[in-house]
Amino acid sequence: MKYASRIIAFILCIILTADVLSACADSSGTQSKDTATDASGTPQETTKETTKESVRIPDTSDSTVITLSGESAAVSGSGAETGNGTVTITDGGTYLITGELSEGRILVNAPEKEVTIVLENTGIRCTYGSPIYIYQSRLTTLCLTEGTTNTLTDGSEYTFSDSFSSSVDEEPNACLYSKSDLVIAGSGRLIVNANYNNGIT
Repeated sequence: MKYASRIIAFILCIILTADVLSACADSSGTQSKDTATDASGTPQETTKETTKESVRIPDTSDSTVITLSGESAAVSGSGAETGNGTVTITDGGTYLITGELSEGRILVNAPEKEVTIVLENTGIRCTYGSPIYIYQSRLTTLCLTEGTTNTLTDGSEYTFSDSFSSSVDEEPNACLYSKSDLVIAGSGRLIVNANYNNGIT
């Protein structure tokens, strides 16, 4: 009996010691399972994974339609204007862009507006700057229509010759360049042929 009692007491002692050590470790800052450390050993909060609802391709039945053809473009609807091979979007809304522009660009200058650009088998080539340059907007969403292939191609040198560009800041400096928040959505293909610097900035 005495031998059995000693064994039981020894086991209880081990359990209590383990609990005490565990409590001391927690109070002295030892990491818990939910805490990570960086390379220097500094505790960092773990990031919880969040699920965001995917962006859907919008209904384009009432959108402004921009048809590209060679070095010119035609606009059907409001909020956009053309001139010298540049299509300038100046208001919020949805813009459906089709066709190919052999020399020119899409410029978004819609301060504090939400702009949605839907590309549908669109090809834009601009040898002097960014084929798509989002200068001002609150948010621009670039949607790639399912089953379509869309191509952006820039040149090896930018001229920075218009009032929206800056050679000092080298801005823009990418094939797809946005100075405001940009979302790219949709299951279509986007091919970016960047010859000057970055593909997407």
